[in-house]
Amino acid sequence: MLYNFFMDMEALHQVCVDECALQSGRPVVVGVSGGADSLCLLLALVELGYPVIAAHFDHRLRAQSGEDARAVEALAARLNLPFVLGGTDVAAYAREGRMSLEEAARKARYGFLFAQARSNGAQAVAVGHTADDQVETVLMHLLRGAGISGLKGMTYRAVQPEWDADIPVVRPLLDVRHEETLACCAQHGISPLEDESNSDLTFFRNRLRHELLPLLETYNPQVREALTRTARSLAGDLEMLDAATNVAWQQCEAAAGEGFVMLSLEPFLALLLGTQRRVLRAAVARLRPDLRDVDFLSIERGIRFLNHPSRTREMELLPNLRLMVDDERAVLAGLGAEIRSQNAPRMAREAEPLLDVPGEVALDGWTIRADFVDLEEVDCLPDLGADLSQAWLNA
Repeated sequence: MLYNFFMDMEALHQVCVDECALQSGRPVVVGVSGGADSLCLLLALVELGYPVIAAHFDHRLRAQSGEDARAVEALAARLNLPFVLGGTDVAAYAREGRMSLEEAARKARYGFLFAQARSNGAQAVAVGHTADDQVETVLMHLLRGAGISGLKGMTYRAVQPEWDADIPVVRPLLDVRHEETLACCAQHGISPLEDESNSDLTFFRNRLRHELLPLLETYNPQVREALTRTARSLAGDLEMLDAATNVAWQQCEAAAGEGFVMLSLEPFLALLLGTQRRVLRAAVARLRPDLRDVDFLSIERGIRFLNHPSRTREMELLPNLRLMVDDERAVLAGLGAEIRSQNAPRMAREAEPLLDVPGEVALDGWTIRADFVDLEEVDCLPDLGADLSQAWLNA
């Protein structure tokens, strides 16, 4: 039986219920690296009565990584918890995908965790991000020039379509300091695993943790608390902006289909500049939910193009994602997307397609067909006000 430690378990329970929306009785997959933060999360959720599944992913970046996996499995057995193990050669995966080691590790790890959540009917994937991780995340995004979406940091609960359209990732320890997770493990007689890569200063986050943050604390000893307050404030502002963006999206969206989004140009150009940026980002996110931190310059190039289109009226906004514009519409599309409008087809001014009668012609994703009809053979003329796809002409 676990026992309480100095962490405020009542407050943590409220976070699990109010912020993470966890339901009692439903399983939670917990990502357990073996470090203090993830071990504390595992212990806390067990103590709070949630049925948990301990999941460990072996990145195979260190010779002793197999020993780490066995240690986590032994702890799960000691706690009578189900345990699942995954792993891959992350270094090879990074080379194949032309990704950084950090990005490859994240993709492989979360892919495994969410696969386990789906196969086990779990309500969420829980990870051990703490208040210290939040501070580092906000600072990383600040240095990279992120907007509000990045500067708000991580949230307690988020559905990320890159991994699953329904199952969220939850972070119950976002208000907990790393020193508290160390104390939790010590009080339970558990020795956290130490990953020497956490001291490797070639990793950006490690340099922030070991070099930049201590330096910033010489300017403001409360800099961590200040960055946390900034993130919380911006998270509230972002909720308001998201609501305004949803309204603007409904005003602008003309059509959407497999691999493309179409916007009505006139209402889009009437939006404030900041709202234009957010609507364009929303269009990118709809087509490429796997993209993280779409850079400001790409969005800005797209906004300039839509407000002042070039003669070609087409540009590559991002790799394999092109932006096109005509007099009435803006279209964002992936390669090979079959773009179909809900509006009438548009002809370029110089185009003069010939329509034989009888006959048909393809035009802008539509087919126009013409034929002669003897009125004596027609029972009654259609209500043209009800069916705008037909036009009847006196031959």
